[in-house]
Amino acid sequence: GYSAEGLFSYLLKLGWSHGDEDLVTRDRALEIFDLSGIGKSPSRLDLDKLKSVNKALQDALAPAALMEAALAFSGADPSEEVLSQEVVARLLRAAPALQARSATLADMVRQFAFFEAEPPLALDAKAQSALDADGQAMLRALLPVLEAQGDWQIDSLLAVLKAFASDQGVKVGKVFMPLRAALTGTMASPGVAEMAYAFGKDKTLRHLRHAIGRL
Repeated sequence: GYSAEGLFSYLLKLGWSHGDEDLVTRDRALEIFDLSGIGKSPSRLDLDKLKSVNKALQDALAPAALMEAALAFSGADPSEEVLSQEVVARLLRAAPALQARSATLADMVRQFAFFEAEPPLALDAKAQSALDADGQAMLRALLPVLEAQGDWQIDSLLAVLKAFASDQGVKVGKVFMPLRAALTGTMASPGVAEMAYAFGKDKTLRHLRHAIGRL
C-alpha cells in the first residue's frame, strides 16, 4: 500500500540529502540532485520512517482522490461494482477521517469493513463491555435525540452528542463509547461523529436499535 512516490522519496533520502528537505519528489530530485549530496555514513532501513514519508505524501492528496486510489488498490473499483454504490458513497464521505488515520493505502482498505458491515456486528471484548446495561441505557436515551436530528453533518452531530452528554450529566466518553461500539463493534475506529456522518442517518439508527436490543 505504499505509493511509488513515497518509496522513491524514502529510498533517495537513505543515502542522499539536500539541506533540510525531508520530502523530495521525483520532479524535485531531477532539479536538485547532485553527487555532492551523497552521504558517507552507512544507510539504515527504517520502516517507521518510510511509513512517515508515505503518510506525508498521502496527506497532501485530496481525500476523494486518495479514496479512489484505495478503492483501486483493494480491487473494488466502483465502475466494476465490487462494492455497492451505497458503500462506496459511505467511503467517500469517510475519506477525510480515514485519511487522517492511515499512512498507506493498505491502512485505508483495512477500515473498509466498518462501512460494509450491517448489524448484528461481532463485538470485541471492549465493545461488549461498552454495551453493558448502562451503555445500552445511554443509547436508549440517545436514540430519540438522533431520530429528531435533521442536520446530519459532522459538526452538527458532534454538537448534539456533546449537548446530550451535558444534559445527562456525564462526560462525552460515556456517550461516545457505547455509540462507537454500536456502530463498529470495536473501540478502535474513526470518531463517532465521522462514522455516523459517513453511515448516514438510516444506517446509524439501525445500528443503535440493534445494539439496544442485545441484552
